[in-house]
Amino acid sequence: MRRWEHHTSSISLAFLLIMIVSAHCNGSSESIPMAPERDALLEVNNGSLPKIEEIPKTFVWYASYGSNMEMKRFLCYIEGGLVAGMQEVCEGSRDKTRPTAVKWRTVPYRMFFGRNATKTWGPGGVAFLDLYRSRMHRAHISLQQFNDVLRQENTRTHVMTSPLFGLTDLNYIVRNNHGYKFVKALKKGWYRTVLYLGKEQNLPVLTFTCSPLKMEAFRSNKLPICGPSKAYKDIIMKALVEERNLTQNQALNYIRDCYKKPLRGSIFSHYCPCCFW
Repeated sequence: MRRWEHHTSSISLAFLLIMIVSAHCNGSSESIPMAPERDALLEVNNGSLPKIEEIPKTFVWYASYGSNMEMKRFLCYIEGGLVAGMQEVCEGSRDKTRPTAVKWRTVPYRMFFGRNATKTWGPGGVAFLDLYRSRMHRAHISLQQFNDVLRQENTRTHVMTSPLFGLTDLNYIVRNNHGYKFVKALKKGWYRTVLYLGKEQNLPVLTFTCSPLKMEAFRSNKLPICGPSKAYKDIIMKALVEERNLTQNQALNYIRDCYKKPLRGSIFSHYCPCCFW
């Protein structure tokens, strides 16, 4: 298992690796090809689809970046509730089992802040992950909980009777070693694209970010790059300082670089500290 150290780059991406074990269970700047859309993912009322409760107890690492690196904030997506600075309550996941392992990794992806306001954090940008890559890296949670977090990040109105990202999708991107490292899981939503980051302890590492089309819009300035709100910045600072052990200045400089430095032409010089749940 290769561990990425904090390189000399001024930008490092923070990821939280979260491992959840259920109580019920004993070189190039080219974009990555996108997996073909499959209607089975999107037509959730199709009777042939498996119900979300029928997903086997499959476990993954969830690589979190942005505010989800902070444990109490992430637990809002598992247990429900909110933390200081949030303006909207999270409903939580069906399985409210807490993470039993947390790992930090530094990975060669670029985090940036985009958009200019959200219902949860108010005015200011929120974190996204650049889809372009140079190498692989890791992350971890239960697949059912990953679906619940994915839904809460994208929509509050969708009734999830079927997985947004199921075993078929997971097997597809894990087995396809020559491309297709991300897949569209929802028709709409800021974080509709599930990204596969390799394996950690032989388990898939997943995260989510914006679509390739929106990524190009950020790169061409059709969508705004915008600094985070104070509340959003503070929760990321808290995770980086208290859990990643960066100094206040290191954390602040990292956050500033994520919205002040241009996206285009900066792929390989950026490394992110990331937390694996």
